[in-house]
Formats: sequence, structure tokens, C-alpha cells
Amino acid sequence: TVNGSISYALPWTIQNGNGQRLKYIWRVQTGGITYDDTITKFYNPVQLVYDDMENTGAFAKHQLPKEAIKRLKNFLSNSPSIENKVQLQALCGNAACEKSTDTAYVHREALFSLLYITKWENDSEANINSRWVEDLRNSLLPFADGAYVNFHDNCIKDWLEQCYFFNLPRLIKVKTKYDPENVFNFPLGIPVDNS
Repeated sequence: TVNGSISYALPWTIQNGNGQRLKYIWRVQTGGITYDDTITKFYNPVQLVYDDMENTGAFAKHQLPKEAIKRLKNFLSNSPSIENKVQLQALCGNAACEKSTDTAYVHREALFSLLYITKWENDSEANINSRWVEDLRNSLLPFADGAYVNFHDNCIKDWLEQCYFFNLPRLIKVKTKYDPENVFNFPLGIPVDNS
């Protein structure tokens, strides 16, 4: 086990033909020694940047029943964009080794997460695609609930509660203790207890 910190600088770019070369600079500091490394990857900008997209997600603790599969198939068959998709990410394994109360991540009992993704090319397509992904998530809530902090979704009314469930009160206490002035904040971040 190595104790230390990892920091990175993004992006340093070089235009190169039809794509873009991105150089990630990693700095690992441990025991008073600093290690620098770089990773250079080549990306096609068409695949790298999607300005017009929305995603949301949920967690399934059980296999999806036939009704859920039927709903999923119906939504995908009637999608307003060929770019819309659902990505399943297997969980369990090591994620389930810790208790849900041991860390901020509460979804340790989930078998998999579902990431609902919508993309569009023209601004005129935004509303129909946003509605599609929101309706898809709502339709599958009886079978998959919760939210993941990296799948920011302003349409989930109680988004923080869905991300952290019973861990949220503890996280608010920690936030209030270590950042009472709320210096590190963003719209979907853990709030400070002002009571």
C-alpha cells in the first residue's frame, strides 16, 4: 500500500490531422518522492465531445423482470435518436465487500447500474430527447432506483437523497465540520447544515 496523492493536469492538446492528441500528466507524491508520468492518447473529436447530451441512471438490486425488459425494449425501439442507449455496468464483487455505511457510496448491494444516455445533433431535438431519457428512468424506477453522483441529473427532485440514501445526514455533518463556509461547493454538492 502506498500513501500519497495523485494529481493530474488536463488537457495539453496538440492538433494532429483529423483527431486530437491529448497528453495527461500524472504526478504521484509519496514518502517525499515525486514520480511524474505522462499518458498520451489519440482521440477522434467526434467521439470525444458531445455537447448535446443528457444522462441519468439508477441501480438494480435484482435481475430485471420481464416487465422491466419489456419497458426497456419499448423505449429503445421508440427512441427519438439512434444515439440513445442504455449501458449496464456490472457491480457486486469487491464493491459489495464493504458495508453501505462504511463510505459515501451506498449502492453496494446493487447487481448492476443502468446508465440512460441520450444524444442529439440539433437544439430542436433537445426537448424530445431529454423527455425520453427522463421518462425511461421514471418508467424503470419500480425495478431500479437511486442515483450515482457522477450521473448528474437535475430532473431528479431528491437527487442527493437518491445518491447517498441513509449516508446523507452523516455526509452533511462531515461537510459542515470541515467546510463550514461551504468553500467547496457546486449545485449538486453536499450542502452545509445551516440550522
